[in-house]
Amino acid sequence: MRIFLTGGTGFIGSHFLAELPRLRHDVIALRRPDSNPCVKIVNEPRWLEKEMDKLDVSDLGGHEVLVHLASVGVSPKKAGTEHAGLPVTATAVDAAALTGIDVSVLFVPAQAVKSSVDDAVNAGAKLIVILTEFVPVHDTMRYVARANEAGTQIIGPNTAGVVTPGEAFVGFMPAFDGRIFQPGNIGVVSRSGSLGTLACLELTRAGLGQSAFLGVGGDPVSGTSSARALQELVDDPATDGIVLIGEIGGTKEEDAAEIVATTNKPVVSFIAGAAAPEGRKMGHAGAIVAGNTGTHASKRSALTEAGAVVVDVPWSIPATLAEMLA
Repeated sequence: MRIFLTGGTGFIGSHFLAELPRLRHDVIALRRPDSNPCVKIVNEPRWLEKEMDKLDVSDLGGHEVLVHLASVGVSPKKAGTEHAGLPVTATAVDAAALTGIDVSVLFVPAQAVKSSVDDAVNAGAKLIVILTEFVPVHDTMRYVARANEAGTQIIGPNTAGVVTPGEAFVGFMPAFDGRIFQPGNIGVVSRSGSLGTLACLELTRAGLGQSAFLGVGGDPVSGTSSARALQELVDDPATDGIVLIGEIGGTKEEDAAEIVATTNKPVVSFIAGAAAPEGRKMGHAGAIVAGNTGTHASKRSALTEAGAVVVDVPWSIPATLAEMLA
């Protein structure tokens, strides 16, 4: 998988790059079988070269290994230079001509998101992860429609990212911390990065690893809804149980309840905002209650009727899920 960073020369993008050496075992993706096991590096950062000698490919069964790196960064004013040993290009299209792009992750201000998404779509990215918050809703509506037409999936905006423990991550979740993320069979969907981290921490403490973490973001309009993310985990053969972390505002959890009703996989949910004053925005831009929809009661009722178990506190998730899996 080839990741492209827009805004990768900035502070947050550089921090993401700096974490990659800590994930050297986690960022290996297996390719089709080959007669000779080998390690292939795509535009390797200089500080990673010495780590490659530590990789053991003796038990890979003849698979080729591709080190999962952010292959290039983009910054029009710095095009033609290098950052952390990676080439900097003016556009994602220019970068795609060098290595090809599978995933684009955006570390850019809100006003630059729409044009950055257009650039990544033009470059052929099939997944775009948007970490930026405060993106205008009309911009989100436009670039999501454009991405859908091109067959590109959007995660975000205002997402903490996505994690496949033991394999890869995109975003700023602490995927490198083994106290929080461990490979397993529990899928987690969350609108909140902090609550998603807490849920994964509690799962790991209880010996329940994660098959995937999908941060859908806290904005009222997003590229991937909680329902779509939940469906991905329902269809995933590596996922045996699901945790859905929601919050007041919007109808994402009510919509997700329709997916819950179609699966036999156990679903445990926590909905933040039970004590929120009526009519007040809490935290995320999407956490606004309108009329009788978006309330804690409406979400809890919809999920419970669909067959999910809604817990009152996040630390009740592991025991509840373990009981349902037994």
